[in-house]
Amino acid sequence: MIDPNRVAQYILDRVRFTHAAKEFTGRGLLTWDPEKGIHIEAFLEQTVPQGNPLSFLAPLVRVEHTSAGPIRLAIRRFGHAVVPRVFPSDLSESLHEGRLSIRSDRIIFFQQVPALSAAAREHECWTGSAVLLTKTDPEFPDTLKTETTLNGQTIHSESRGGLSLDEQNGFSVWGWKTGDGSFTLSWALPKSSSSRTEAWQWAEAGRRALSILFAQTVWIVRVFASRGTTEITELRPRKTVQSLSHFLQPLEDFGPPDQRNFNKAAFIQLTRFFASRDPRAEVCWSIFSRLSEASRQETWQSRELLAATTLDAALRTLDNHPFKSGHDSWKILQSFERFRQTYFDAGWEDACKKALQVRERLRHRNAHPEWITYPEGSLPKPEWCRSIEDLTFLSRFYGYMILALAGFKTLPPKFPPVRFN
Repeated sequence: MIDPNRVAQYILDRVRFTHAAKEFTGRGLLTWDPEKGIHIEAFLEQTVPQGNPLSFLAPLVRVEHTSAGPIRLAIRRFGHAVVPRVFPSDLSESLHEGRLSIRSDRIIFFQQVPALSAAAREHECWTGSAVLLTKTDPEFPDTLKTETTLNGQTIHSESRGGLSLDEQNGFSVWGWKTGDGSFTLSWALPKSSSSRTEAWQWAEAGRRALSILFAQTVWIVRVFASRGTTEITELRPRKTVQSLSHFLQPLEDFGPPDQRNFNKAAFIQLTRFFASRDPRAEVCWSIFSRLSEASRQETWQSRELLAATTLDAALRTLDNHPFKSGHDSWKILQSFERFRQTYFDAGWEDACKKALQVRERLRHRNAHPEWITYPEGSLPKPEWCRSIEDLTFLSRFYGYMILALAGFKTLPPKFPPVRFN
């Protein structure tokens, strides 16, 4: 059994992958480190391509292909594994020497289990679980209670927040804090309405939903699923979780108890949305990623510019209208109005108008800067306050855009005031 928390080394009886229309095989060693990921060292020989080297995995889990293709591994006394998302630049340095030396932050193990054990677990749902790293505990309305007993007598009882949902069709989700800044998420999706691919994608979808909802860069460290006689385990190294700056968080503070029911509904709907592979879901994730990147910027001006141009980027993507030098047929006013009419109701007119005004202030000030000799700019204190208010408003507006694209229809435009000490 794999212990994701300990360094381990495995003998590779076979390494196989395709690169630049050539197939390579070899033998070597695989090292797993929970802090660094995996490292493969193998000696190779080139062979003639023969069929799809991953055909036996097709019915089990979807592996994202790149131009270099994934690496397939046969591990001694263990089973098989796949290293996806390996790019040509990672391989070219060593292939001409007849060896493979590569690091990756993702690996998927496949282990066979006894048929009797597999039959006992067969039911009408696709099941899975994931361990995620968080910085602050997700606030959900349900309660997880644990008790320690001795000879039938309770000697310790502890209650903490959790997530629980069961529907009549068999759909269910559970989530709870498991210590050391980690959160375990489990799910069961009815086979009648969900594919195995969608079930496998629930881990990444849940990561994205938690990140957006609680304004932190949540990371996956382990995913587990069973498919008949095969157990699938994906491991990823631990990464530092960062919280977004308060004025760049897409959603307001939903920590108070009266808001936790919304957290639960929003999490389920956002996770379903991301797992569906709707093209608009990538727009939502890109909006959050840009806010996260803005939060990491060292200069205030970079934060302003990234936040302001996110509106242009999101609307252009939704319009399928990429920027072309010398072409100005795309107009943000018309694009934004189409978005408002499609996803917001009439009560959003003032908020949308303000969002455009804020975007113009932040964008134009940094497109025509006057602060080149001032590391932190030359804004007087009133302008600093206004900038903070603008960033906070625009970030919250992006949160509403994400929720609207995910299917929320009647959310009122509530923007809490910014208070300064």
